[in-house]
Amino acid sequence: MKIEQDYTRPLTERALRAVLAWVLPRPGLFRAGMILARLGRPLAALLPVPKVTSKAASASPTLLRRIKAMLALAPGSLPPRGPRGECVSGGGD
Repeated sequence: MKIEQDYTRPLTERALRAVLAWVLPRPGLFRAGMILARLGRPLAALLPVPKVTSKAASASPTLLRRIKAMLALAPGSLPPRGPRGECVSGGGD
């Protein structure tokens, strides 16, 4: 796509995407991240929320707003590990 060729993402967004791309396919690191997120959730209230004055500003959230949103989405508890270390789903086929 043309926009992918012409636009360079900000450094913070590229770094966040790189970390997520590295952590998400690794179950052990992902689980550790979810545990840390659960511990960090009470601290999310301390993260500043910038005042949005325009529609364009709300379309591209800052790094702190993204982190705050990820902490809010982190589950309160994790499923138990399976026999080989993977998580066991609670339902479905």
